[in-house]
Amino acid sequence: SLRCEDHVARLGGDEFAVLVENVADTAALEVVARRLFERLGEDILHRDRRIRVGASIGIALAPDHGRDPNELLRFADLALYEAKRAGRNRMVVFTPTMEAANRRRYEVAVAVRRALAENRIEPHYQPIVDLETGDLVGLEALCRITGDNPLRIGPSEIFQHAEIGCVVDLRVLERVCADMATWRAEGVDDVAVSINVCDAEFWRDGFETRLFSELATHGLEPARLGIEVTETAVVSEGEGLVRLLERLGRRGIALALDDFGTGYASLTHLKSLPIDRVKIDRSFVADVVFDGASRAIVEALVRLGQALGKQVVAEGIETEAQRRALLDLGCRIGQGFLLGRPEPAAAVLEAMRSTLVSARRRVV
Repeated sequence: SLRCEDHVARLGGDEFAVLVENVADTAALEVVARRLFERLGEDILHRDRRIRVGASIGIALAPDHGRDPNELLRFADLALYEAKRAGRNRMVVFTPTMEAANRRRYEVAVAVRRALAENRIEPHYQPIVDLETGDLVGLEALCRITGDNPLRIGPSEIFQHAEIGCVVDLRVLERVCADMATWRAEGVDDVAVSINVCDAEFWRDGFETRLFSELATHGLEPARLGIEVTETAVVSEGEGLVRLLERLGRRGIALALDDFGTGYASLTHLKSLPIDRVKIDRSFVADVVFDGASRAIVEALVRLGQALGKQVVAEGIETEAQRRALLDLGCRIGQGFLLGRPEPAAAVLEAMRSTLVSARRRVV
């Protein structure tokens, strides 16, 4: 699919480079990329089995993007990273913003490693509540960097690097279990906490053993802990993840499908997975008041989840109008800044104590 004057080289693993000379612009390079997609997309017959191969392509052009060969290769690699991050099997042309984003990722990785070394990453807990009564249904543990954080790193950025995210997951698991044990010792023992787990963490040796070991160490019942897994993990990890989730579910761990409705998982996954709770992505909740399409999607997701026996939770509720709209659409459970911001363990304990005292006074 290439001209005889073009050059192809294997950089290593499954990564290749194509040097295309004497092209007018990126449009001409995109034509070459499409030809490559067509050829690579053809099924390969191997031992009577058909195998489909996909590809992601990053494009950089001289002199538009630079003249130094090493720099051009680096820019093409940045574009390739964006193609993979956007869902693979696509081509992306380099833009200067990609270099700034790459620099940000590097700075974030350095800062997160430093915060880990200094023990400054801890869980903050956001309430999940009944939208009608305001009663506490549970808590979600979200990562926060305490102390010095000049880059203003948010929870999602911490997990951009899988190897860092997995270490953070284990630290958070330890802290969450310790916090729940402290709450129980203080008389608060009826709240369940869910944690987010890095996709790659599901495949780390001993994860399941480590999980139940932490629960046993702190004397906690598995039903007190929930795990949230993203739609992306469900699609990319496949049957192995399903089997692991089934084992966790049988042992009492509550399971939630996070960011539901973003388009990664199919309805088949929702039907077959041992999921107790689905969480409607905040992108739909943000427009549920004024956008008819968002309302229709939320209503459909709520009815579907309830029909399958799943608890449905709306994420990102920030206004009273959103809360009322969700109730009108049949969604009873939600979380968001309107209902409570993530707070450290001590503040959460104090709030639960106050609620418990008020409830006892009403009973008396």
